[in-house]
Amino acid sequence: MVTVCHEVSDRSGARVVLVEDQLPVRREVAGVCDLLGLDPLALACEGRMLVWVAGEHAQQLLDVMRAHPRGEGAAIIGSMRELEAGTPPVVMNTRVGGERPLDLLSGLDLPRIC
Repeated sequence: MVTVCHEVSDRSGARVVLVEDQLPVRREVAGVCDLLGLDPLALACEGRMLVWVAGEHAQQLLDVMRAHPRGEGAAIIGSMRELEAGTPPVVMNTRVGGERPLDLLSGLDLPRIC
């Protein structure tokens, strides 16, 4: 997810702001990632998608997605903002009220098993 957000920021010239409390990371996934020292936001994830839509249409799209049997976990996870010089292009607003930069991966993510 982090890589996709960086690509969108780079192409749009805008800042991606994610909200930690709104990210739908399953407890089981978070637990395994904690044990292995991995960031779930930096892993390839089959069966998930990110959608960018104008803010005024976000809730309507979310309702449509959640109405589908496979869309029950759909969530609004952030927003786009103006990217100011010297600021990180992708950040996460944390549960404790801080802002954490989400860096672009420097190496390879885990190999895909499919």
